[in-house]
Amino acid sequence: MKKNSDPFPYTPFFKKSAIQYTSNNKEEKYKSIVENSIHAFFLTVSDGTILETNYAATVLFGYSATEFKSLKRWHFIDHNDPNLILALQQREEKGFAMTEATGIKKNGGRFPVEITSSVFMDKNGESRCSTMVSDISMRKKAEAAMRLSNERYDLVVKATNDLVWDWDLVTGKIYRNGNSLKEVYGHSSNKHINNIQDWSEHIHPQDKEKIKEQIDYFINSTAETAFNFEYRFRREDGNYVYISDKGYILRNEEGKAIRMIGAAEDITERKQSAIAIEESEQRYKMFLKQSSEGIWRIELNEPIHIDTPVEKLVDYCYKNSFVAECNDAFAKMYGYKKAEEIIGIPLNKILPDHNPLNTGYLLKFFTNGFKVQEETSYEVDKEGNQLIFVNNMIGIIENEHLKRTWGTQRNITEQYKAERALVESENRLRAIVQTDPECIKLLSKDCIILEMNPAGLTMIDADNLDQVLGKNALALVLPAYKELFKKLIEDVFDERSGKLIFEIKGFKGKQLYMETHCVPLKNATGNIIAALCVTRDITESKNAEALLLASEEQYKDLFNNNPSCIFIWDLDTLKYLEVNQASVELYGYTREEFLQLTVLDIRPAEEHARFLEVANEIRQNKIYNKTIVWRHINKKGESIFMEITSHNMIYNGKKALLAIANDVTEKIQLENSLNEERQIRQQQITEAVITGQEKERTELGEELHDNINQILASTKLYIECALKDKNTRKDLMEESKLLIEKAMTEIRNLSKSLLPPSLGEIGLLQALTELAENIRQVNELAITIEWNDTSENGISNKLKLTIFRIVQEQLNNVIKHAGAGNVLISIKKVEDMIQVILKDDGQGFNTTEKRNGVGLRNITSRAEVNKGNVIINSAPGAGCEMIVNFAFADQLI
Repeated sequence: MKKNSDPFPYTPFFKKSAIQYTSNNKEEKYKSIVENSIHAFFLTVSDGTILETNYAATVLFGYSATEFKSLKRWHFIDHNDPNLILALQQREEKGFAMTEATGIKKNGGRFPVEITSSVFMDKNGESRCSTMVSDISMRKKAEAAMRLSNERYDLVVKATNDLVWDWDLVTGKIYRNGNSLKEVYGHSSNKHINNIQDWSEHIHPQDKEKIKEQIDYFINSTAETAFNFEYRFRREDGNYVYISDKGYILRNEEGKAIRMIGAAEDITERKQSAIAIEESEQRYKMFLKQSSEGIWRIELNEPIHIDTPVEKLVDYCYKNSFVAECNDAFAKMYGYKKAEEIIGIPLNKILPDHNPLNTGYLLKFFTNGFKVQEETSYEVDKEGNQLIFVNNMIGIIENEHLKRTWGTQRNITEQYKAERALVESENRLRAIVQTDPECIKLLSKDCIILEMNPAGLTMIDADNLDQVLGKNALALVLPAYKELFKKLIEDVFDERSGKLIFEIKGFKGKQLYMETHCVPLKNATGNIIAALCVTRDITESKNAEALLLASEEQYKDLFNNNPSCIFIWDLDTLKYLEVNQASVELYGYTREEFLQLTVLDIRPAEEHARFLEVANEIRQNKIYNKTIVWRHINKKGESIFMEITSHNMIYNGKKALLAIANDVTEKIQLENSLNEERQIRQQQITEAVITGQEKERTELGEELHDNINQILASTKLYIECALKDKNTRKDLMEESKLLIEKAMTEIRNLSKSLLPPSLGEIGLLQALTELAENIRQVNELAITIEWNDTSENGISNKLKLTIFRIVQEQLNNVIKHAGAGNVLISIKKVEDMIQVILKDDGQGFNTTEKRNGVGLRNITSRAEVNKGNVIINSAPGAGCEMIVNFAFADQLI
């Protein structure tokens, strides 16, 4: 390509005056495109002279078409623009360039333009430049408006203490403003949480599933537009903060969520205050609920002055008090199931006033500053059974009036039964420990084994308990875990429970993965006397995890490195969800480009309707497994044929289809080529058969007309002469007899040439010998036959006849066309083939030239019918050698 100084790129829209080598239809088409284009078009020569323009150019720059003829391109484009200079350098290197520059109108007005240009050679070898110029003023204004909008957005972001974020659901990326990232999330950079997967890893384990379900709900819902989440988030320092996320969901025209925009606020202090209040309330309720002691509140109908005489106080309280609040434990002490059942019951119903001990209990309360500790009362349940309680009670005094009392009580009536139940419970616990399938053991602070159940002994292959008692458990722990195990036991004796996964080696050498949970075991005084450890064997689950991990790695390797193209596409949107490297290499799209396409984008438009029918069939079937050949279009626009096997599946929660595709383009092209060749070959065979038949009929007719018919006509003439003569003409009758015998001989020879020889009776060699002898009698052609001791016994009569006809046909060709004096016929067995060779010393011919002779086509057709092939070696003046090979195994009788 010639270089020139024209800085404008090229788009191939040509007119007749510029290009003469296209057809008229194409010229008219391109002319119509150029003249109706909304972009200014210029066709110039290397010195910048303008040959052609379109109407859009006059509108854009204000010059008429005539005025443009007298201008150079740099008259209406600022050629000092740095972008234009850089584009010129690029065009000189690559022959093509695209850039932005400054246009100059006829009135001097300047405006931004986009230019594309390229150089081409016309049919005379002259350099031409085609240029398209577009006004991008509106685009530049839009970009400026976008920058202003972004500036406003940044100002709003800076003015708020919240962390503003924008999640692109298509790409998965999350943008967050850096101003509040540290204050709210406790992260100095968005790098490690800029996608949903990394962000979710920082969610507190107890909140993760709930947040995932909420996000999935809002994304998949077509009605929800606003959201509000609360969760705990892990900062860079490892601490968790409470986050409140509020925002809005953006959806496309189909209602599918494409973005989530929100603001994150650190509500840790507010949440902790609320939690503290809630925990206080919960602690009280839990204490009330979980306490084994009866907790109660006795309310007076009307408060009574504390200076009232004691006897009146006792009498008043008996008659005007009722149970206002209690826990379930209190109610159960009286035979009720729930606290609600006993609320409102008068005091004298459960604390009989006729028992002087109860009166003494109340007198002590009133005389001891309205409080008592560890005082005994004698009460009754709802069935009238006597109960004995130990009580603590305090009175609430307001304005010198006794308003209510709070108290706790323990039922000591069943103390003996409780002690017996405790013994039974201990025995039951020991039985459980002895039969539990997990290892239960007690360890000292130094990891000495104090106790171990039978399941534990079995796990470590110990023969009996004496083998482990007093031994250090660390002796069984593998070295890599010893320090962790020691730390776990130390934490337990510091009143911190803990868990650990570690490996051990049993007494008989077996290695196991173990998971243990250790808690402090305290005595009656609250001192820790041992670490209670419950350990289970997780070797199988560990092995399963390893196998699963290996399986996942194998799947990834199989997917990414599979030589077949693999696609996963969404059944609802038809968009690609995943492709492997083979697909990228075959189709020419990058993985990112693929994920922006739908399955229709790689198919020709005429197959879209058929494909949509198949896609609908897949949606209606829970299980789909079919193989179909489809025509696809790669990125270059080339057609490729793909044999695709599809399976429906669930991918990332979406109904999808896994398609495995193999390129069968060459195979289909080869099959089409073979079919065409078969059709041509069949046509040739048919033509050869018809031509052969016509040839034989012609030769038969000529022979009958020119030879036998003449002989018979002469015979008829002799007989007619003999009959007309009055005297018997014996000489004429003798001559007629000789002519009739000659006609019979000619007919016999003619029949012999038409009918196949009886090869089963005389054999192929004998038939060929007779054929050669007959030819020698009428032609000066020396024929030599080399048989090479080949046995005819294993050769079928069909093949013998084929060989005979091929030899007969080729000898006829030699006689008619070769001008040869000698012919060699060779028949021999070569390895697993029968080889027939006919070689003459005639004039030969050029084998590369197309020949219309029917003889060679007949020979080739006969050979192919018997699964043979024909090779012809010849050159002008070098004679001709024909080699015909037949597979011997296919020709056996």
